[in-house]
Amino acid sequence: MIRNIDEDDNEDLTYNRKDFWVTTTNKQFNFLQHIVSMLNVTGKAAVVLPDNVLFEGGVGEAVRKNLLEKVNLHTILRLPTGIFYANGVKANVLFSI
Repeated sequence: MIRNIDEDDNEDLTYNRKDFWVTTTNKQFNFLQHIVSMLNVTGKAAVVLPDNVLFEGGVGEAVRKNLLEKVNLHTILRLPTGIFYANGVKANVLFSI
């Protein structure tokens, strides 16, 4: 039997990867974990994320804890609202060295 996957089903997908710290349906956390998993030992990265990603509880707390423990996080630059996202949404730029 062939089953069509619509957009609602796509929102429920979780990614269970061995190189991810947590399993979640949150695309922003998965994106951040994917970037970290792709870095070489001496790799560098800069990532723009909405403010709530860094300060969310639960899964966000686990990702933030692992980010601080396992990645050489150099700077978190907090940007004013409306720079990268809609008005009212603050953004952060994370720099890893």
